[in-house]
Amino acid sequence: MSWLRHWKIALCMAAIFVAGGVTGSVLTVRAVRAFVNQQATPDAWLTTMVRSYEKKLKLTPEQAQKLKPTFDQAGNELRRARASTMMDYVQIVQRLQEEIGRELTPEQQKLFEDIKREGRERFRERFNSRQSK
Repeated sequence: MSWLRHWKIALCMAAIFVAGGVTGSVLTVRAVRAFVNQQATPDAWLTTMVRSYEKKLKLTPEQAQKLKPTFDQAGNELRRARASTMMDYVQIVQRLQEEIGRELTPEQQKLFEDIKREGRERFRERFNSRQSK
């Protein structure tokens, strides 16, 4: 009878351990995702890089002022590159969706339209949340 009681305690401790591991994993993934999203914009990345260079290279205010146009130009180039990449991404996804749509039955077409609409909504939400930061 006592082994059954100890078995229940061990099972409860294992369940607590698993719950803690799952909770820690979820929190870690959220924190990493938030950090990556914050650093994903060219402006945020460039600001971080400028601060890092100023600190590590111990730039004088005059040097920082002289380099500002160079950093600004790089920022503009990064924004253009990102916009171009996003346009390429959108075109690829649209082409994929057109090819998929040609193979679907009318019932599947209706479901596919719902899937595409949900995807567009998620994209807008992510885009708008990044724009507001």
